[in-house]
Amino acid sequence: MSRLRMVCLLLALTVGSGCGSGVTSSVEDLPAGADVSPADTLASDFRVPPSDLSDRFSAGEGVLPDSSRIPPGFGNPCASNADCESGLCVEVGEGESVCTIPCVEECPKDWLCKGIETPPDWTFICVPPGGNACKPCDADSDCLYKGDLCLPVGASGTFCALDCAGGEPCPEHYTCADVPLESGTARQCLPDTGSCICSFGIDGAAEACSVTNELGKCFGERFCNGAAGWSECNAKTPAAETCDGTDEDCDGQVDEGLQPTACSKSNENGECLGTLTCDGPNGWVCDAPTPLPEDCDGLDNDCDGIADDGLGDQPELCDGVDNDCDGLVDEGFKDTDFDKTADCADPDDDDDLDPDESDCSPLDPLVHAGAVEECDGIDNNCDYFADEGCPASGLALQQVQAAGTVKSKNIALTVTFEAVAGGRVQGSDLVLELGW
Repeated sequence: MSRLRMVCLLLALTVGSGCGSGVTSSVEDLPAGADVSPADTLASDFRVPPSDLSDRFSAGEGVLPDSSRIPPGFGNPCASNADCESGLCVEVGEGESVCTIPCVEECPKDWLCKGIETPPDWTFICVPPGGNACKPCDADSDCLYKGDLCLPVGASGTFCALDCAGGEPCPEHYTCADVPLESGTARQCLPDTGSCICSFGIDGAAEACSVTNELGKCFGERFCNGAAGWSECNAKTPAAETCDGTDEDCDGQVDEGLQPTACSKSNENGECLGTLTCDGPNGWVCDAPTPLPEDCDGLDNDCDGIADDGLGDQPELCDGVDNDCDGLVDEGFKDTDFDKTADCADPDDDDDLDPDESDCSPLDPLVHAGAVEECDGIDNNCDYFADEGCPASGLALQQVQAAGTVKSKNIALTVTFEAVAGGRVQGSDLVLELGW
C-alpha cells in the first residue's frame, strides 16, 4: 500500500474524513516507506504548562480551530496510546499527556507536524509548538523529532533545539539561526539569552544557595548570567574555626571552642610563663611578661622566682639608683639641701630654685639669679657685679667708660689704663681690681 493511501486510511479511521480534509496536504515531506502507525507510547517533554493547556482545550480556542476542524478526541487527556481514538498519546507537561493526531504537513492551529522515529520507520504527529525546546539531551535522538538537534547551548550543557529550516516559526524569545555542522549548516531555533538555563524571565535573577559539609552550612547567592548559566554559589565553604575573629563554620559564633593553652616568653634574661588565649582579629596572644634584668624594685623581673636577687652586694653609686638594694638611694653622698637627693643627682643642690647650671654659687642658697644685692662684697644676684648701688667706701668704681674716665661718688679722675691678665686695669699710679 502506498504511503498516501496508508495515511488516508488512518485519517479516515480516526478523523472520519478523506484526504484533503485540511489535516493533510502532501506526501513529499515523508521519507519513502515511512509508516505513520503509532508506537505504544509517544512521550516528550514539551515544556507546555499543563494547566494552561487543559484550559485551552476545554474552551476549544487558542490552540485549536473551530470545532468543525477539530478531530474527535484531539487534546483529550490520556495515559497511553490506547486512550486515544488516533492511537497517539503525547506528553505535554510534567505527568500530563493528551491525544494528538498523525499528520503529513499541516496540523490544527499552531501545532507543528513533526516526525518521530519509530524504528524501522518514522511517524509524523502533531505536537505543540516549542515542545522540545531546551530539553536536556546527549544526542540528536534524545530530541525525539525529526530535524531537531542536540546542541551545546551556553556553558551549561547540551539541549534540544528546534528545526526551523522550512520556515517554521520559533517559540517566543527564540530566534532561528544558522548552526554550522560537519555536513553543512542547519537552521535551528535557539534561545535569545544564549542559555537554556538562564532563559527569558530568569536571566539576571539571583537565588539563595548554600555550601554544606561535615563542618557546617554556609549560605550565599548565585546568579543567572545568560550564556554562562547559573554562577557558582558565592557562599564560603564551612571550615574549622581558627582564631581570626570570623565565623568559619557559619554557626553564628566566632572563634568558639578554642581553648587557652600555656605559653612562655624567653630571652637572655630568663623565661616567663603565661597563658595563650584567642583575641579575635589579633589572633593568639600570650600574656607572659618579657624577662628583664633584675632591678631593685621588689619585683621578679627575670621570672626566676626571686625578687631583686643578686643586687644586695652591689656598691652604692651616686646615680639616683638604689644600687645595693637596701631601700636607700645614693646614701653616703653629700646632700647640701637635705632634700634626700644627693648633690650628684640633684639639679639644684642649694634648693634656691636657680639650677646649678646657671647659679653662680650653686651651693649657697643666698646667692642666685633674682636675689637682692647686699652690700657685702658678694655678687648676690649673679650679675657679675658686687655691691652695685651701695655707698662708696674709699674708692668705689661705678662705671668705666670707653674714653678712660673713671667716676665715683666722691672722686673723678682721668687715668690711662689698659686691660691686663687677671681682670686688672693698670693706670700710671693706680691699680684697680675689676669685678669681671
